[in-house]
Amino acid sequence: MIKHFNKNQIKFLFVSAGIIWALGLFALCIQSNLKARHLSMVSTVDTTDWKSYQNDEYRFEFKYPESLEFVNYGSIEDRLLGISLNLKGHETPFMNFEVLNKTSASIIVDAERRLTDSKIFNKVVHKSYSLDGINGKIIGNSNQIGFEEKVYREIIISLSNEKSLLITSVDFEQSFIDQILSTFKFTQ
Repeated sequence: MIKHFNKNQIKFLFVSAGIIWALGLFALCIQSNLKARHLSMVSTVDTTDWKSYQNDEYRFEFKYPESLEFVNYGSIEDRLLGISLNLKGHETPFMNFEVLNKTSASIIVDAERRLTDSKIFNKVVHKSYSLDGINGKIIGNSNQIGFEEKVYREIIISLSNEKSLLITSVDFEQSFIDQILSTFKFTQ
């Protein structure tokens, strides 16, 4: 049996579809605007007065602002190097850099298992990432994929000899972390 719609029902369907389409377009515009604003913030930060960290053994360096303090928490078991950046006066790091004696593939598997098993992470971000021209992966959590202002993420980069660089950041202004990562370089 074919049901016929009256003019009011058809108008309602078209208006509803139009509203849904307009809301979707509006959300895309907001997301594009936030990403563009975020990229311009990262590219316009003056880092000339920032402090520098350089590691000759694993051949990398990065800069960080004066408002942060550098903490070397050393090596233990599979962690060959462990350093963190903390806000001055706070013990909890918001950004860690670790060199691990593990392949990046095994770290990715571990991270995916941890993040998907945990009840506090409701969506997992898993995407490619490039750090100074070296490709790696980001695995992390975001309440809304695409809007990563508050996020736990792990950046995993393969180094030579089955070692990996693991960079973790926790619940901090993402543009601030991206500014630090924009100064990261592998050295010769």
